[in-house]
Amino acid sequence: MTDRKMHLYLIFITCVLAVASYFLFYGGPQYHADRSTKELWNLGHIAYFSLLVFALTRLRWIRQMTPAVQWLVLVLTTLLLGTLIEVLQYGSERTPDLADILRDLSGCLLVLAFYPGLLCFRSLLAVRLIRIAVAVMLVLQLKPFVIAVVDESIARTQFPVLSDFSTPFELDRWKGGAGREVETAGYAEGRAVMKVSLGTEQYSGLGMQYFPSDWSGYHSLHLTLFLPLGDALTITLRIHDLAHELGADPYRHEDRFNRRYTLQPGWNEITVVLSEVENALKSRKMDLSRVKDVSFFSISLQQPRVIYLDRVYLGRIIMPG
Repeated sequence: MTDRKMHLYLIFITCVLAVASYFLFYGGPQYHADRSTKELWNLGHIAYFSLLVFALTRLRWIRQMTPAVQWLVLVLTTLLLGTLIEVLQYGSERTPDLADILRDLSGCLLVLAFYPGLLCFRSLLAVRLIRIAVAVMLVLQLKPFVIAVVDESIARTQFPVLSDFSTPFELDRWKGGAGREVETAGYAEGRAVMKVSLGTEQYSGLGMQYFPSDWSGYHSLHLTLFLPLGDALTITLRIHDLAHELGADPYRHEDRFNRRYTLQPGWNEITVVLSEVENALKSRKMDLSRVKDVSFFSISLQQPRVIYLDRVYLGRIIMPG
């Protein structure tokens, strides 16, 4: 590449970095965005620091250093700048995340390992081992995005089943403070169940946040749960739509569906008629084409309890033949 072309290329990279710097502190996917969109956005740190480190390698004072010193300077610069970015994100629209620093370092090492001028190792074996190590690091960084894309595709295929724990990544659809793990033996009508360990805090439970959100045309929501031997257990089921998360006063209690159910030892089937969900709000109808969260939780238990969730699915009205 000629000096003129390289100069123009570096100007272009500088402009891209200047624009991208804004998005380190503002913008980006909101809380209600798809999981794959969030994970793809996180990978932007790798691209940003790859471009930044490549641009730095073209500076004359960097090029005058020995390759080993270049590695040291660029790695330390990445770590310091990455840490500074995370610190400055406090008080901005973005949330600081230590994992972003690792992504920054991955972008830096991608350039250092594969840009020939920066290889300070004369041993071909050493170069190959470094490149393999960096490639593995990048694969690990890409893994959450790939899993999200795969699970979203599976979820669309499974629908109207929302979760039955028959596929590898369904546990990631659920968030919350209660302990959760998939078990394939014991209390399962199907292939597997989710064991939910409820604690004694004021609210302990889980919410399913990643699933096909258009429930229009369906009649009911069903949850199949197993409660081991012991006393009955009361849980609260909560459902809300996208509008509940937006606006000037989001997450208002009266702007979502809440209903208590008492589980008896053994198998329990909770059935919720969706027309009741739609009309449960104080000032509007819930948008069943944009449902965003299905949660269940206990309130101030005296001692920890365990329940098993086997299946969550939507049902249609069965018309007589």
